[in-house]
Amino acid sequence: MLTIAGQFHVHHLPTFRVRLSVNWPLVVTVAAALIGSTLLLLGVNFVTPKTLAFNYAQNNSCIVNPTLFPGATKVASDNYHVNRIGNISFGNFPLYSHSTCFQAKKLTNQQASSAKINLSALPWPSQNITIKSAPAPMLNLTQAADKPISLTDQLKINLSSTDKTHNYLLQANNKSVSCNLEQMSLSCPLEELGLNQATSYPIEIVRELGGSESQPILKSTITTVTAVTITSSSISPGALVLDKPDKLTITTDKPLTQASKISLSSTKAGAQSDIKFNYTIEGAMITITPLTALPRESVITLNIGEITASDSGYLEKPYSLSFTTSGGPKVTSTGLGTYGQSTASSATLKFDSKLLANQNFGQVVSLTKAGSPVATSVTPASPTSLTLKPNAPLERCTTYTITVNGSIANEFGVPAESPYSFNFRTLCQEVFSIGTSNAGRSITAYKFGNGPTKILYIGATHGDELSSKYILDSWINDLEANYAKIPSSKTIIVIPVINPDGALAGTRVNGRNVDLNRNFPIANWKSDVIMPDKKLLVGGGGSAPLSEPESKALADYTASLAPRLVLTYHSKGGMVVANEAGDSVAIAQNYGKSTRFWATAESKLGTAFAYDTTGAYENWLAEKLSIPGLLIELKSHTTNEFSAHKSAMWATVNL
Repeated sequence: MLTIAGQFHVHHLPTFRVRLSVNWPLVVTVAAALIGSTLLLLGVNFVTPKTLAFNYAQNNSCIVNPTLFPGATKVASDNYHVNRIGNISFGNFPLYSHSTCFQAKKLTNQQASSAKINLSALPWPSQNITIKSAPAPMLNLTQAADKPISLTDQLKINLSSTDKTHNYLLQANNKSVSCNLEQMSLSCPLEELGLNQATSYPIEIVRELGGSESQPILKSTITTVTAVTITSSSISPGALVLDKPDKLTITTDKPLTQASKISLSSTKAGAQSDIKFNYTIEGAMITITPLTALPRESVITLNIGEITASDSGYLEKPYSLSFTTSGGPKVTSTGLGTYGQSTASSATLKFDSKLLANQNFGQVVSLTKAGSPVATSVTPASPTSLTLKPNAPLERCTTYTITVNGSIANEFGVPAESPYSFNFRTLCQEVFSIGTSNAGRSITAYKFGNGPTKILYIGATHGDELSSKYILDSWINDLEANYAKIPSSKTIIVIPVINPDGALAGTRVNGRNVDLNRNFPIANWKSDVIMPDKKLLVGGGGSAPLSEPESKALADYTASLAPRLVLTYHSKGGMVVANEAGDSVAIAQNYGKSTRFWATAESKLGTAFAYDTTGAYENWLAEKLSIPGLLIELKSHTTNEFSAHKSAMWATVNL
């Protein structure tokens, strides 16, 4: 009951008094009614079956399900985890929950499932909750089966509905990657699968729940894009570049979007340096533009590490291109030897590249003697050669120098930069004839030096002993090449063929069937002689001593020359025989030691020759002129034995 009483005074503000009192019986009655009705409602709710539409788009699907003392309830469900939300607790003891939520714990294709909730401590009926779920989302590849996919792309998969319940994996090439959920689609990265380009792979999409259960959902096949292939370059690999390229182009089989990790360098004499450049991409072409001219006579290397095409194909491995820049034109040959050149020689200078046509070749090519210019004319012989011709005959046994200066340029204007020079010496030997053969052929002699002491070398007295000609031909060449080694006190004369008619016919005898080495005027001369085959050759010694023009020419020349020593070469025996005049025996011993030939004096030959050696030139030297002579019997009729005799022959020069 509420009672209000008040007193009023005319001259004072009114004063109020309030008296409150609680009707406790009424409060208890109302509270009991409220609690009872609440418990009744909760009890009715608890025993009332419910239905939940499970939603894959949420991690938890919840139903309003007010529950007292939720901690005292026990939930039984095979397919779902259950939790409560909207809880009221006293300390750690839950008094009330507003909703019951379900989270899938098994992969299932069932459209309906159930959960039973009962009080574990009270004989209270259990609550049944029916959980209805739609089929799990369907998957569909967005990638067309016939369209290649890049290894750097994401494989896109459409879902029929949003799914935050499951995880998805892409499996291929015995590897797997997790896919990212984006609304109603999946993005699965391919880069981590280690796939190759231009290859078909079977793939599988696996649905996973909680990391413990998985289920194949979708199987298909993908084909990866082909790699970027470089099809050509403006300069071929390994090429020698004669011109002055101001750019390099690399062409691929696809339109490009980018290139990276590009370098350009030059290497010369082992030293490498970078070349600055710009590059552009247009369609399927990369253009490299050096900011400075490419170094000459260098190896240029272009490296491209990465190229990406418009279809996301990429370069399988780094690309490298190397080529060499030339210097200016280089002389490859002159047509001359370094010695023994004719005094009427002209040179043909051949170059490794075409020459710039409008050059003044007379200013870039010169001929000098001891530093002084020699008048010459220089004319093009071809696009790659020049002819240098002296205006007058050159001096004998003189060294000349051909010089091509560094300004000579190739057809692209690239200069040689460094000069070229070539030294040659004109012929030092004097060539003359001491007479002619029976058939009129010259008996040619070669003279080296002008000293007072003469040494004479003779070959092919017998025409079938060509090894004696070969060794003296090589001796002539070696004397010419090493002319400076000949002592100033010496004159060397070489007659490689005394019997030109026999040498041409391949016979021992001359054109009149005479053995020239049986035709010299000594005490034992005979007209009829025994040959090496032990047969008698009638008239083989000549009709008289020196009856043959060849032996007569040799005798006359020898007598006029008065040599210090004569060496005659024959075959075959492998011995050195001294004619016992002067110091011939000692010289023979030294020669034999050097060549490992048997050296002996003629008087000690015994039966070494099984035939007569009457009227021999070596014996005539001793008997008539007292000139030391060596007869060298080579080992073969046809082999050139110069290398084995070279040292011994030079030793005779230096006596």
